[in-house]
Amino acid sequence: MSDKLSRKQEAFCYEYMVDRNGQKAAERAGYSARTARITASRLLKQLTIANKIDELSEKMKMDAEEALQLLGVRARDDSNPNTQLRALENVLKVHGLAKEKVIVEDITIEVNLNGESNS
Repeated sequence: MSDKLSRKQEAFCYEYMVDRNGQKAAERAGYSARTARITASRLLKQLTIANKIDELSEKMKMDAEEALQLLGVRARDDSNPNTQLRALENVLKVHGLAKEKVIVEDITIEVNLNGESNS
């Protein structure tokens, strides 16, 4: 088999990166839904497919510093307060500064991740 992937094979590789589900990736790439599971199994055994998936995986990797930088950008983005708050919470959790919140009938109880509680 040649090292060049067909359009469907390449599409399969990209679709596989979405959720790592071979059957669904095969279907989304245009293979028959009836035989998608078998097709995915066959494709994943091919060296050229495995190499392409490895290449895409490497491109998608980010280190912790890059992830924190992206979260920082989101936390500073004032166009969507919900996104801003979620990103800020995630940054704080990474640094061990976040507290879990439990809301009961308009009362907020903060519980420190170390088990201490404040009212």
